[in-house]
Amino acid sequence: MYLTRELKIEPTMLGVIMATSSIGAIVGTLLANKLIKYFKVGKVIVWSMVIACGAPLLVPLASGPQSIIIPIILISFFLGGIGVVVSNIHVISMRQTVTPDYMLGKMNASYRFF
Repeated sequence: MYLTRELKIEPTMLGVIMATSSIGAIVGTLLANKLIKYFKVGKVIVWSMVIACGAPLLVPLASGPQSIIIPIILISFFLGGIGVVVSNIHVISMRQTVTPDYMLGKMNASYRFF
């Protein structure tokens, strides 16, 4: 609502912006394993979460003409897509690695419940 009402972004452009998040997610899936080759798992998880949580903070910075607003929001959604997917891949993989096989169902159900 903020994007369409306050920033006057048209519905078509809003669809493009939302799709940019999905493109970022695809890029994140391609980067996830490559990042582990160069950095430790903990650093990848922390930095991907910082990116995922920090990317939406760009939206309030978007002001001025549409030629400035739209690229800032596109970058925000793209980075958010990358960060969320990279962190999810590694956090879920780590959770499944440290959990004994007979507890995986209970662990997953408990995690989803909370």
